[in-house]
Amino acid sequence: MDKAVLSRFIRGVFSTSTGVIAQIILGFLGFMIVVRFVPKGELGIYILIEAIYTFFGLLSSLTLENISVTRFIASADDSDKIDIANAAMSFKVIISLLIGLTILLCKPLIYPIFKNELLSKFLIYVPLLFILSALNDFLFRIQQGFHQYKKMAIANIIQGVFSFLFIIVFLVVLKMRIRGLIFAYIVAFTASILYQYIMLPIKKRLNLNMKLYKTIFKFGFPLGLNNILYFVYSRIDRLLLGAMINPIGVAYYEVASRIPNKSQQLYGSFNNVFFPNISEYIAKKNYREAEKILNNSLRLISFATIFATVIATIFRKEIIILLFSKMYIESATVLSIMMVSLSITITGTILGTSLVALGQSDKPVKINLVNAATNVVCNLILIPIFGFIGAAYAALLSHSIALPFYVWFLKKSKIRLEITHYLKPLLGYCLLLAIFILIGPVSIITKLTLIMVFLIFCICLSIIRKKDILHIFEVLKPSLQVIK
Repeated sequence: MDKAVLSRFIRGVFSTSTGVIAQIILGFLGFMIVVRFVPKGELGIYILIEAIYTFFGLLSSLTLENISVTRFIASADDSDKIDIANAAMSFKVIISLLIGLTILLCKPLIYPIFKNELLSKFLIYVPLLFILSALNDFLFRIQQGFHQYKKMAIANIIQGVFSFLFIIVFLVVLKMRIRGLIFAYIVAFTASILYQYIMLPIKKRLNLNMKLYKTIFKFGFPLGLNNILYFVYSRIDRLLLGAMINPIGVAYYEVASRIPNKSQQLYGSFNNVFFPNISEYIAKKNYREAEKILNNSLRLISFATIFATVIATIFRKEIIILLFSKMYIESATVLSIMMVSLSITITGTILGTSLVALGQSDKPVKINLVNAATNVVCNLILIPIFGFIGAAYAALLSHSIALPFYVWFLKKSKIRLEITHYLKPLLGYCLLLAIFILIGPVSIITKLTLIMVFLIFCICLSIIRKKDILHIFEVLKPSLQVIK
């Protein structure tokens, strides 16, 4: 890979990760307050509200898909980037307002599904949360297209700081419970949107270019459909739990999924850099460099996610008690299951993103159709049997079934895929898990020893390499010296 591009890639990941890490830390601290000041039932209600406005947000992606805008901006000539950004923003605002109005009209249809008076009372906030969330993510994707990674990081930090501070104000000081939680996120979204809009590196103007919109729509529609399928296999479990059990079950499940979800958000900072860079190489038909980015990314991300899974499995009870209190100890088993599922999901995301960069935006849709169908069927079968743990089993099964399809489609492309980069750390985790189960309850020394054994296993199989650390240090050394 060209040294200048490698430098931009690593610096981009470092910049966006800084913002996301800050947002994750503040988000965790805020959630630790939330679980202690919002009753389980009300927390479950908020999670259902979040799932509902997220679903409508994904419906809007059928009309204008965010990552397709990123691709068009990143791949366009400098003279065309501004027109694409302004046209996309103009249509996004109009679409978001129309869908917000639709949500208000659909409110009477939502209550019969869950039959919860408290949920019905707070549905009025769904349209506003939808509009703010949609615009915030959309502006973020425009920044991504312009490679504005530092501004993306600052936007994440702003959102994290505002949500954390106003959670303290509304929940701890004013004791507003679920209403305060909703208000805190409204303020945080608004602050992030204002910053991103002001800092966009373009002159803003209304641009209703229908020809350009149709081009983006044609490419993005399959991705929008894919987003809906993604919601089905990643978030529908919350809605099914709310409808089939109760909001308290939703709260237990959300607590268990909090760490995997935030970890996936951290991966998003990597993908924000990975996607435009691999798109540029493929647009230039430099497939050898593109496959280097893909395979090295697959190797390093797989190691990172499996290593996090090892820690989460060995210390699952301690993690739940420390972060969320003993009230949620029942979520411990689900945490380890969902971390395995996370690793498989992120691997699929890397492969799916590569297919989109290759221009095969229909392939992830086909794969996620299988994933979504499997997830719904498994949830309907397993939730009545195992409760909220059944939803975790359903997610693991559906993601495992979908992954081979990604591999198969990429094998047929011009990119040579080395899937063993993922299978090696997964094998190490399976061996460690078998040992952990066989020896039963163990001391802290034994647990730490098992973690060290896994690391040695990864080093011996060249899953992590000395040159990876040297490359990263070489690129970041100037920045680290400035910080020092």
